[in-house]
Amino acid sequence: MGKKLVILIFALSSISAHGQSSITLYGWVEEGILYTNNQKGASAWQTDMGQTNGSRWGLRGVEDLGGNAKAVFTLENGFDPSNGKLSQGGREFGRQAFVGLQTPFGTGTLGRQYDPAYDYIGRQSAAAMWSWFGTHPGDFDNLNATFRIDNAIKYTSPLIGGFGFEGLYAPGGQPGSTEHNRIYSVGAKYSLGSLLAAVSFLNVNNPSVVGYGSSVDPGAAGYTSPEASPVYSGYASAQYLHVLGVAASYSVDPLP
Repeated sequence: MGKKLVILIFALSSISAHGQSSITLYGWVEEGILYTNNQKGASAWQTDMGQTNGSRWGLRGVEDLGGNAKAVFTLENGFDPSNGKLSQGGREFGRQAFVGLQTPFGTGTLGRQYDPAYDYIGRQSAAAMWSWFGTHPGDFDNLNATFRIDNAIKYTSPLIGGFGFEGLYAPGGQPGSTEHNRIYSVGAKYSLGSLLAAVSFLNVNNPSVVGYGSSVDPGAAGYTSPEASPVYSGYASAQYLHVLGVAASYSVDPLP
């Protein structure tokens, strides 16, 4: 019996004849001095990057396709200004790399992206305000985006009456299995005036590989946890990682 190979290609290209287009070059460089009073039994002074925002540069593009539809893309690189090295495991565009279609009915994107748990909860929590100093130990719940989601299909709805939602699905790409290395996440928010409330859920199958960069599955020969910290190395080597988050905020006028 012959075998068939089916390839589905989703491509969005920028063609100026279709409408106005724009590409924005942006960036952020942040470097600080860190003092630790007890690091392996002694104090230490160090330079440290990204205490509130990680250093990055990126390209963001929009192409008007007509009919209230726009092609969009983002390529965002992370780097360490202390030494010039790439962040996010040495990826050229490790922070974000996706292409998509934006319409009045919502936005669909494909590529390396943030999940709804980070979009709706992480950005509203101490993780967003105080960087990793304010996260849970080791950022084991990924609310500070220790890892992004590769091969992700994501939908973001428009706000309707203050309500919005997001859904993300990343197939594991494992032959013969629809679950191994699979990630999915959903989130919903309500934003009206000064009030913002959100809820999200993140499911990661085999987080050691798809989240923390191990090349070997837990339990296989030669496996060691990719996270040395005893605080959350067990989360990294677990079969599943589930994160349920709830956040709310209310802004007030500045004091006189």
